[in-house]
Amino acid sequence: MKKAILFVILILIVTSCIPQKLGSTGTDKLLGILLGTKPSDSAYTLSEEPTSIDEGTKKEIKFHLAKIPETDAVITITSDTPYLEVNGSNSLTLTFTPENYSSDQTFTIAALIDDNAEDETGNIKISADYGYVSKTLKITHKEAQGDWISITPDTVYLTNIASDIKVKLNTKPVEDISITILSNISTGVVGKETLTFTTENYNIEQIAFTVNKKILNNINLYHVDDYSNFLVTASTQSISVGKKIYVNQVKTFATVNPVFHYDGTFTDKANQLIWNYCPHKLSGVNCASGKISYLFWKDAISYCHSLTLKGYNWRLATYEELMYSMYPYLKAIGYNVVIDLGVEIFTSTTSDNDPFSVKLYNSSSGAINFIKDNASTFFCVADTEDEQVLATTSPGLKLSEEPSIINEGSSKTIEISLFTKPESDTVVTITSDNDAIKVNPTTLTFTPNNYYYQKEITFSALMDANTVNETANIMISTNNGYANETFSITNQDTGKDIISIYSNTISLKELPANIYIKSNIKPETLMLMVLSSGQSQGIENKGPLTFLPSNYGTYQAAFTVNKKVLNNTNIYQDNDRPYLSISVVVSDTSSSVTINKNIYVNDEQTFLTPNITYSGSIDGHDSNRIIRDSANNLEWFFSCPIYNNNQPCVEPTVQYIPWKDALNVCNSQNTRLPTYQELTQHLLYLDTLNLLLNNVKVWSSTTDLDNTGNIKGFLPPTGIVSHPKTEKGIFYCVRDL
Repeated sequence: MKKAILFVILILIVTSCIPQKLGSTGTDKLLGILLGTKPSDSAYTLSEEPTSIDEGTKKEIKFHLAKIPETDAVITITSDTPYLEVNGSNSLTLTFTPENYSSDQTFTIAALIDDNAEDETGNIKISADYGYVSKTLKITHKEAQGDWISITPDTVYLTNIASDIKVKLNTKPVEDISITILSNISTGVVGKETLTFTTENYNIEQIAFTVNKKILNNINLYHVDDYSNFLVTASTQSISVGKKIYVNQVKTFATVNPVFHYDGTFTDKANQLIWNYCPHKLSGVNCASGKISYLFWKDAISYCHSLTLKGYNWRLATYEELMYSMYPYLKAIGYNVVIDLGVEIFTSTTSDNDPFSVKLYNSSSGAINFIKDNASTFFCVADTEDEQVLATTSPGLKLSEEPSIINEGSSKTIEISLFTKPESDTVVTITSDNDAIKVNPTTLTFTPNNYYYQKEITFSALMDANTVNETANIMISTNNGYANETFSITNQDTGKDIISIYSNTISLKELPANIYIKSNIKPETLMLMVLSSGQSQGIENKGPLTFLPSNYGTYQAAFTVNKKVLNNTNIYQDNDRPYLSISVVVSDTSSSVTINKNIYVNDEQTFLTPNITYSGSIDGHDSNRIIRDSANNLEWFFSCPIYNNNQPCVEPTVQYIPWKDALNVCNSQNTRLPTYQELTQHLLYLDTLNLLLNNVKVWSSTTDLDNTGNIKGFLPPTGIVSHPKTEKGIFYCVRDL
């Protein structure tokens, strides 16, 4: 008994040292025999097999082959849903060799973000070009919340003329996503109400707001317990992100250029400021009337904000404005009310290191921090460029640009706002006098509260079947007395493809094979594609296809092709590769275009070792005239070339005809001319029967890709030959079982 056990152990040790090749039994099968269990038939070893992935996250999978391939193995990993991507695409190809088959390679499955609150399920398929069973991972795209929207920067600086607040997505979306942008302040923040991100530009920052120094006029910018900041909110149907944006009040100042007004105010023309230079409750040319008064910081901000003096928008001065505009003027005129008495002057600037304190100036102590809950005096200031705008700008529309040319099938979006505040809601109407240019939307409404917000107008140059450049006249008008804007846009014909086909070649190596189509143009509502083909056999029409604004850039299966496509004689060309001819009629709500495309056919196939049998006579022919290869589902119509008059395969009974005639002869017999691969498999078998004719060229249906005017044929005993399609040769016919 001990000897038997030792013998089994010895066998296990020896067999485990032998690498297991594809299709071999190996140690696992021996163990199965000994232990009575069935060995694993898994073709791949994966580090994990996830069943769900949270939206906006990724899973990295390590895997290798479980068995040694006899040759290089090409592994394809595909996703059947847009919600899951493999290495940033819908498919990935990896190659394993007999030397590295057991070394891990990696792929990453990403669950893209979407604009809904639903779970979606898809399949990740792992398949090989030969010899391995496919594996499918069923994965749920799990709805989740994450840090998907980025708002930058943290702080805006008024040293710049204007600072931009930008938004982007941190994670790729499934489809286009519109983000609504809001701010809790209005003055000094000019921006868009919505931003749209696509699967291509999702991680490219877009400008949401442009901030200028007028932001200081917003009373809710200032906080007793925090630094100056405002709130920006970016949201979709299922995502919302809010962020505080801090405001650095430091500006660049020019040398003061004062203009004295003899009414308690002066203008600093160089820095575009006007000052109420008397402290609170003092008045007169020399501020000699009244008694100086003190307010808490927040009350001082409210007081300045409530002033209507001279029609300006007043505010509490910043520390830099006080130091570099007000004090130089006070010193120049010898005004010593605040300079000599050491009075603390409030500013709107929070202390650098203490959000509960304000930065102020004392003529005796210099710059100091002062608790905001204390009381002091202050100066109010206003920006004079407000006056310039009001004085020089009549009511009108503000356009970011007036486009003159848009390429056919493309669009151009501009921003529009009102220069001046309307007294009531203002409706803007946009019209085009030519359907070649479509406008969306056709109306916009501005209110007294959002008149400065930039709203978008999109002009689309519609596709058509002609090559003419068409021009439309655009008019933008209002119901509220603003001047009209008119300009022209040309729909420029460019010959741009309206559709894309995933590949211009269909391969018969893995069947069935699909021809995929997508739209390159985003439809306004719906785009319909009606399909047709010039071939009748081996091609299934999957149309019509429907594309929406949400999926127009996603490929859809248009045709499914199988091996019988080779039976169509009209796919074969005299001076080109074989191709299918397809037609796509593309229609949207306003136009229709017919597009014709050729799809090349790669007739390379995967062959198994032939399993040959003979049939009896058919149609009155002698026996041995039909050879069947059941392994590859082929039936060879004759064992000898056509036109041999039922004689043995020897000269001179064999007849020669041109390649195109050979195609037609086979087609008339409900068969076809074999591909080069099929032919070589058949001829290798005939060689064992001594039925080949030396130095006689044999036709195939396969074009020589290096010379499309030639056919890739066979010449015993030489082997592969390439000869012109116009020459004559012998041939065999084949039928798919």
